[in-house]
Parts: sequence; structure tokens; C-alpha cells
Amino acid sequence: MSHVAKSLALFDFDGTLTEKDSFQVFIKYSAGVGKFIVGLLLLSPTLIFFKLGFLKSEETKIKVLRYFFKNWDEVKFMRTASAFSREKVPELIKKSAEERLKWHAKQNHKIVIVTASIRCYLEEWCTSRGFDLIATELEVEDGKITGNLSTPNCRGEEKVRRIKSLYKLDEYEHIFAYGDSPSDKYMLELANEHFYKPFR
Repeated sequence: MSHVAKSLALFDFDGTLTEKDSFQVFIKYSAGVGKFIVGLLLLSPTLIFFKLGFLKSEETKIKVLRYFFKNWDEVKFMRTASAFSREKVPELIKKSAEERLKWHAKQNHKIVIVTASIRCYLEEWCTSRGFDLIATELEVEDGKITGNLSTPNCRGEEKVRRIKSLYKLDEYEHIFAYGDSPSDKYMLELANEHFYKPFR
């Protein structure tokens, strides 16, 4: 039997594959424009502290999640997330990024989306495309969204930890990685070929 070379393609999502921040678009989609604007105003001190470096991305994300989604019914939330995944996610993908995803798929490379975004609103899109997904997970208790995370925020070195826990990297003859922020450097260092801000 001839040996088939295995390749792995690791993609960050927000900013790399997308024009916009998907988390913001998801909040607007699920909470409505009015609540989104009011929420941004009320959360502006938190967002300013984050921008200035006084708050970590994980703390900021939890504050935002709690404001918009705490006590949402899990079934309603997941239904909304699935609809968003089908209807909105394809519209967010940059044309040049879409072409690259199709190229990797044509080569039979294993494509993995590795993102700090919330799993539930990307899952259906990834499944429909045959992509694996590594993402941040939401905590659910008694059928309600708590606004907390059930995993560490999937960014920076956490991306590498999660990738290594799921894939034996030495089994892949070639690894590609794509990212657009300084925190992606750890994931990019795993690759034979890495691309920083590739789809501009």
C-alpha cells in the first residue's frame, strides 16, 4: 500500500478568515441591535480597560457573555447559535480565505479552525465543511447559560495546548498555520509553513 502524506492546516478564525469580529456579529444577531448598542455603552468601561491592557481577554469575554446571555435557556441559545452558523458565518469569510480553504480541502488536508470564539456558533458551519473545530466552550448549568466559560479562553498558548492534546503533530509531514494577531505566534511556530495576516 502506498504511503499517503498527511498534512494539517490550522486556521485562526476572527480577523484571519473573517472581515469582522464574529463575536460582535453574533451578539447583535442574537440580542438585537437595540440591546447590543445599550450593552456596548454599559460595558464601555470594561472594554476600555481591556484595550488599555488592564483586563485580560478572558475576563472581558466573561463580563460580556454574562451581560448578554446569562440565564438564557440552553435550547433557545443553541438554536440561535445554529441558525447564526448557517446563515451568517458564510457571509463573514473573506473571498481570498475561502479560496485557500477550498485549496486545502482539494488537497485532502485536515483543516482545523482554532479560535477563541464560542464553539456553538461555529460548529454547524465547520461540520458542514468537514473542518475540525477547537474553540472556547460555554458553561451550562441546569439548562441555562451561566455566562462563564467551561474551558480556558482558546487563544495564545492555550491554542497550542489544545492542538497538541488532540493531534499527534509528528504524524503530519507538513503543517500549515494561519493567524493575524500577536497571540497567534505560538500556533504559527508549530508549522512548517506559516502565514501572518495572509488574506488582506
